[in-house]
Amino acid sequence: MTDSTTVERHIAWAELGQFYAEQMAVLDDGDAEGWVDTFTEDGVFVPPNDAPEVKGRQALLVGTRSTVARLDEAGTVRRHVQTNMNLVELSGDSARTVSYVLVVDSTPGEPTRITTSTVMRDELVRDGARWLVARRVVLRDDADARGGSPS
Repeated sequence: MTDSTTVERHIAWAELGQFYAEQMAVLDDGDAEGWVDTFTEDGVFVPPNDAPEVKGRQALLVGTRSTVARLDEAGTVRRHVQTNMNLVELSGDSARTVSYVLVVDSTPGEPTRITTSTVMRDELVRDGARWLVARRVVLRDDADARGGSPS
């Protein structure tokens, strides 16, 4: 017999998997506003390589629009391939996950390449029926990911 905690965990895992699939697709489609809307109002994004953290939807939007414009100008199609999502903790309407994300760029006239391999550590909250990122820390495998544990 499966207890309710196990069922809740399986449901949350499935919801989060769908959330990530949608979130990565929105970003890869160049929809900066849609991607930023997957964060809480005061959501935090900590980029790799000791870059300063970005806090709040407005600041996230500025950075995301800049990246989308740079990729568009170069004619680059970027894909974020999120895998191995581990639901580390589920507590009521909050969750912590750890995932691997490969960043794949395709630019006309150049070979498609994996540009970055990362570990993504998220703290999420449920807002009604949807999940939102409250804090995301991205660590690059070639620079800084080895320093952290899966929790």
